[in-house]
Order: sequence, then structure tokens, then C-alpha cells
Amino acid sequence: MNLFIRQAKPPRDEEVASLMSGIDMGKLVSFLNEKTDLHAFYRRFLSWSQKSSRVNFSVGGDFVPLFAAGVTEAFNHFYLQNAGKPLFLLKGEYPYHRDVFDSLERPYHWYGEEKMETGAFLILSSPFSGTGNYAPEVLEILRECMEKKVDVMLDFAFVGLGESMDLAELTSFPCVKLCAFSFSKMFGIGKFRAGICWMRPPCGPLEVVNSWNYINGPAVYVASRLMEHFSFDYMSEKYAPLQREICLAHGLKPSASYLFGLGGEEFHPFSRDGVSNRVCLSPAFDQRSL
Repeated sequence: MNLFIRQAKPPRDEEVASLMSGIDMGKLVSFLNEKTDLHAFYRRFLSWSQKSSRVNFSVGGDFVPLFAAGVTEAFNHFYLQNAGKPLFLLKGEYPYHRDVFDSLERPYHWYGEEKMETGAFLILSSPFSGTGNYAPEVLEILRECMEKKVDVMLDFAFVGLGESMDLAELTSFPCVKLCAFSFSKMFGIGKFRAGICWMRPPCGPLEVVNSWNYINGPAVYVASRLMEHFSFDYMSEKYAPLQREICLAHGLKPSASYLFGLGGEEFHPFSRDGVSNRVCLSPAFDQRSL
């Protein structure tokens, strides 16, 4: 079991680590002394992500791109935007939602176990946080949200870990008001808090900090350097073969996201709300020193 952890933590990739340790602080300081060109950052991201062989990252319609301090800042924005409404989640979702609502002494509800109320709001990870796989029932859930006028945020934190997805299909539903992507799980830079969200209509805290250009400049700089040197599919293509090897050796089923294996009852300590026993393989990857 010491080869696995519960937390979704990327492996320490030597090439990524080498690039990070070689960042020129003088150039970073010069970058921070100038107004951050967010439009250039978005263009670079779109050009980079569109070269993926697995993901169609076309987010069209009237969505407006905004910088976010990781997907977590987008969550906080969506909580505030929907204050007073009941929150619905699928069992197995990112436990941050549970912990925040418990801290605020606000209730949350499990989708599928309780009837979703008209005018509620829902946060949905895709690929699904509990397994790392794309859940086909996502489209059915979004259709129900359309019928019940439920505002939806799509959590794309695991996009880029290997699952094949068409994000344009998901974001075509008008009930989707916000979706967010982070570089954290792809490159292991969670503490830099680098992410992008798409919002319609743009409003509230995220819109204001972007309009003020009051964003995390070091995160923009670091994410830009990573996009220059590594492809969107770099980590998943490198580690997926090793994922399959480790899973075979330990009786795990490989998730579509290379970080995870899905286990049987012997992996119950890794249970995600009883939905799956999802283990993160990063310690096993790190032992192989790719």
C-alpha cells in the first residue's frame, strides 16, 4: 500500500522539474513588472491544447475566458455566485466541496439519492473525480439540469491526464455557466495555482480581478514556459504504459486517467464515498524514476 496514496498528486517528472529549476528569476521579475497580457496567454493555451490527440478543447458560444488561481478559485466563485441555493454533487466528487460546506455549516446534497430541486446548482467533474474516467451519464445529468433550470459548473481538473473527451459537446448545454481547467494535475504545480476558466456571463470576483489585471503573474509565467516545452499530452503519453504495468502487478484496473488505478475490496481504504476505490500511483511512478 505504500506505493499508493489517496490524494491526486502527479509524479515528479525529471524533465518538468529540470525546466522549473532552470526558470530565470530575473526574467520572471521583469515579466511581473509589466501588465500581464492575458489575451496572449489564452491564445497560447488554445494553440497548445488544440494539438492534443485526445481532447477537443473547443469552448465556444458566448463563454469568456478568465484566468483563475486553479480550479479551486473557480469553485469559490461559483459557491458565492449561487449563495442561498442548494448544492448537488455526485458521490465520489472532489472532497473540497464537502469540507467547505461543512465548515460553513451549509448543507449539500447527493445527486441520485435526493431529488434535484429546480433552481439548485451542481458541480460536476469530467473526467469524474472518483474514477478519472469519463462518465457517460454526464449528458443525461446535463439534460436534467436544463429541464430544472439548474446552473452547472464543469470541473476539468483531470482533463489532460489521458481520457479522450469532446469538451465542446459538454459546454454546448446552456445550463453550463462556468467551466475550469488547471495545470496542477498535469504538471504538479498546484501551489502555483495556475488555471483558466470560461464563464457566461462574466461577472463577480473572477471577472473583477481579471479586469483589474490583479492575477497570479508567476503562475502565468510558469504555465507559459511549460506550454512552450511540453505538449498537452506529454505526461499521459509518458506514464500510461507504466500505469498499465503497475496496475497489472497489483490487481488494479487502469483508469483512463494515467494517475489512477481502480481496485477491489482490498483497496477499501482508498474508497471515494463508496463509489470506487481509487488509488493514486505517483509513489510507484516515482520509484521507477522515469
